Amino acid sequence: MKRKPKKPTAQDDGRSFCNMNVEGMPWYKPESPSTAQTGNFAGDGEPDADRQAEMTSRERRAATRAYMSINLPRLITVVAAFVLAAVLVWLWLR
Repeated sequence: MKRKPKKPTAQDDGRSFCNMNVEGMPWYKPESPSTAQTGNFAGDGEPDADRQAEMTSRERRAATRAYMSINLPRLITVVAAFVLAAVLVWLWLR
């Protein structure tokens, strides 16, 4: 019988990939010195979400259309299942 080689465990390097300075938390500081200087987290060079360019109306319309095309069938399925369940309960208790 062969023994499986041990997998190396992941080492935590302490980086954070998102802003942990959230309003309402006990450690919240309105202007954290680490992000105030760089404007990003973990030194990745990407700008904050606040500093990103606004979407044009055409882009916003395209994003809304994509969102609706993905989620509308799901919504219709849930509503149809609810109606079917209500009809079955009504028939059962009649």
